[in-house]
Amino acid sequence: MCISSQNPLDVNRDYFPANTRAAVDGTIAGSAEVTVAGDFSITYHKYFKVVKNLKDSKTYILRICGSDAPTQYPDGTAIEAGAKHFSVPVKGVGIGGSTPSAFLEQLDLLDEVKLADVTYAHSPCLHSAQVAGDITQEGAYANFASKAASETSVELVLTDSFGTGKCTCDKDVLFDASGDDTPLGRAEWIKFLATFFNEEDRANLFFSREKAAYDSTKALAASAAALYELTKAKKKCAWVNDYSGYTVDMHPYKNTYCIDAGMEPFSISLPSGTTSK
Repeated sequence: MCISSQNPLDVNRDYFPANTRAAVDGTIAGSAEVTVAGDFSITYHKYFKVVKNLKDSKTYILRICGSDAPTQYPDGTAIEAGAKHFSVPVKGVGIGGSTPSAFLEQLDLLDEVKLADVTYAHSPCLHSAQVAGDITQEGAYANFASKAASETSVELVLTDSFGTGKCTCDKDVLFDASGDDTPLGRAEWIKFLATFFNEEDRANLFFSREKAAYDSTKALAASAAALYELTKAKKKCAWVNDYSGYTVDMHPYKNTYCIDAGMEPFSISLPSGTTSK
């Protein structure tokens, strides 16, 4: 698939056909432009795709490997000066946080991880690769940035809104799945990540299964809650954050879990001048 002198770029060929594209839930794959999880969008062109993180307005131009970086869109509009360009599928990933590893594992891409801080990662496969020497271990807030920037085997560095493991270089991509407000919204970020590896079809399949399982459990919880409430008051749900003096932490993401489990999010009246997450 990569462009070369033996396989020159055909500007009339669709290098990202419909069956390989990310799909919005409820639609078939192949939409010219899709917006998923509410926080990112993907637009497909003949030989490159445009991925935008709508939370921070970052634009990533992903061109078919071996081709030159495009300078304009098909309509003649110049590509944003601040856009970052990647050749896809990318080879070699650096992850300073634990969140990306779960998504990479579902995409069967852990072998692309070359640099990581595995301290808080739960994946046995990731730890095994680090022990075997296939992954270089580096603390996210130690020498990770300089190592990620200089390491030629790393083409992509996945960071988050906190800047975890960022190299402050052109390899940085804001993968902010943990910032989404709903559980399924977070799960759908697998489609964002998949675009950098041309694995959208696998991401579509994973998410459709995840959503089906979640919705099924949600329906069972709603049925059980309705039966329970015939004789008793609705159960309440509270999340407690012990990092700041045991405050009640009712982030929208956590509230969604409460509601979808058939419970009522806990609410508290705070004294004037005080706050809670």
